[in-house]
Amino acid sequence: MGISFLNVGCRLNYAELDYLASYFQEKGNGGREDFILINTCAVTQEAERKSLSLIRRYGKNRPVIVTGCLVGIAREKIENLPGVYRVLDLAEKEKLIENILPLPSRRRALVKVVDGCPGLCTFCVVPEIRGREIRSKPEEVIFSEISFLVARGFSEIVLTGLNLGLYGKERNSSLTSLLWRIFENCPGDFRVRLSSLEPDTIDLPLIKACASLPVCRHLHLAIQSFHRETLRRMGRRYQPEEVKDKIALIISEIPEVNLGCDIIVGFSGEGEEAFLETKKALEEIPFGYFHIFPFSPRPKTPAFSLPDDVPKGEKKKRVRVLWELGRRKRKSYEERFFGRELWAVEEREGMAVTDNYIRVKVLNPPVPKGIFPIRIVGRDGRWVKGIRRSYV
Repeated sequence: MGISFLNVGCRLNYAELDYLASYFQEKGNGGREDFILINTCAVTQEAERKSLSLIRRYGKNRPVIVTGCLVGIAREKIENLPGVYRVLDLAEKEKLIENILPLPSRRRALVKVVDGCPGLCTFCVVPEIRGREIRSKPEEVIFSEISFLVARGFSEIVLTGLNLGLYGKERNSSLTSLLWRIFENCPGDFRVRLSSLEPDTIDLPLIKACASLPVCRHLHLAIQSFHRETLRRMGRRYQPEEVKDKIALIISEIPEVNLGCDIIVGFSGEGEEAFLETKKALEEIPFGYFHIFPFSPRPKTPAFSLPDDVPKGEKKKRVRVLWELGRRKRKSYEERFFGRELWAVEEREGMAVTDNYIRVKVLNPPVPKGIFPIRIVGRDGRWVKGIRRSYV
């Protein structure tokens, strides 16, 4: 049996797909592509729609194996789709990839370190699917995976998890401790990037570790709103002022950090004034970019029973407004580094990404392996341009 892979969703899903690819190759199934495995997502209605569309499209011609979060809320529906050969729930998937070294499909390697989330966010179905118990991977296993990847030429390791900042909490450890121990126990020239963090899991020791170690100057925060009452209805565990104070602390320790965030617009009860409060905060805080999502009621969540009272057209308008603001913020952040030399790794052919998350079109290819210096020289349409330093 041969198999190929498709993914919908977040970095955690991508990471798990890398482990699955390694599992099937190890079992001798990496030859002819007779089967296709689709790793689904359920976080929004759009992610569900895309996942089901892929299953239907590929199931017309090939047997499909389906796994991922959508299985947790729509298994029967998936099983009844034409072409579905097998459905793997989250427990079955976790069992398959246990003690498996990842086989990255990208130039930057993803390493899953924790699953589960005890959060009670009213809009999020994922803890219902993946579980609320924190399950941290043992440090020794993480060291083994990173050492394996670095020895094979991967120079950037992206740590990911359902709630990354809670790594180790169930055994009196922490993400901060893990970062220090990674660089004590894993030889080689590499850097670590952190995927999305919940604001309430970030503290001064973690920020100082990011500032002191070869950790990328890039933090992505799952903030969702800057309106106090909206945050309360979302079941979030912080106030806007706390987030702003934490961001100020991050910037004081890592002055040139590229800060990104997730924002949901059109949540139940979010009036125009609430939206404008979030927009004002996004304007004032030195974010380098943000991701904007229209509120999408999900089954098995408390918010599913709330009125979806912001019209679809208004949600789209708010997404456009914040998307345009984000475009300007990204451009402004990138231009701070014109004429500067940054450290980058290859992301794909002809393209690199700097430690502070600027994607750069390399004007003098080939892009070297490993971490290399690149001088940012300007912009070419949508792309920032750079010239790598030559040692010849």
